[in-house]
Amino acid sequence: MTDLKIKPVPQILTNPLIPTYPPIGRRQLTRFIIPIHYRNEILNIQDVSHLEGCEKYTYIHLKNGRHVLSSYHIGKFKSILLSHGFYVTHKSFLINLDFIQSVTTNHEIIMKNGLKVPIARRRKTEFFNQFIN
Repeated sequence: MTDLKIKPVPQILTNPLIPTYPPIGRRQLTRFIIPIHYRNEILNIQDVSHLEGCEKYTYIHLKNGRHVLSSYHIGKFKSILLSHGFYVTHKSFLINLDFIQSVTTNHEIIMKNGLKVPIARRRKTEFFNQFIN
């Protein structure tokens, strides 16, 4: 059995001017990186109004009207964004709940940018119970 030795902590680790960060699991995600063509683009989560899956690609729509095409499928984004105020209304749509303007009697969501997003039949009751009532 080896004996462990306690060593003094270097001064640089105890300097109050150096910020300490919580472990990665507890850090609040505010931005994410998307590979686009020959570069990586950093997007703020609060700037994303919704994501639209199109086969193996995903269109990321931003609040300024711009959209970005990612080669990631929408499932990759679901695993990242569901815990940050996003909701899956349909297999092809992931919406930011902060960008909902209204819900029609046909059970479509109207986003602040005017887009009508369908709610899947199997998700209608869950959506209305969780977010509307």
